[in-house]
Amino acid sequence: MTSAIKVFIIDHDESMLHAFARSMKAAGFRPVCVRTVEELLVQKLPVNNAVIVADVSTVRQFSESLPMELHRHERTLPVIYLTDYDTESIRDDARRVGAVAYFRKPVDQQALLDAITFSVQRRKVG
Repeated sequence: MTSAIKVFIIDHDESMLHAFARSMKAAGFRPVCVRTVEELLVQKLPVNNAVIVADVSTVRQFSESLPMELHRHERTLPVIYLTDYDTESIRDDARRVGAVAYFRKPVDQQALLDAITFSVQRRKVG
């Protein structure tokens, strides 16, 4: 049996962190909640079987550089962006930096869970 997918959730909103954590646990994932990119980078990030779910407004100064920061720290994981303020510019930025998925809040929970599973499985195959 494979181990549960570890989901690193970055959001400055405590209630959103708890809501996403409950949803991830209910789906059988292992959530790790952090409020900033800096908190994420001090975590021991696994090489695989993990994904980052990041709120765009929380990581605003890092949204474009988050994948580069992870790579610089030799911690490359798939990143899924969430936003409560959707614009074409933000969508374009997410695509440009290689986000594996992009969701507008409120998030369709099943679609998010599917994107998490898909991004981890795709990484194992690729």
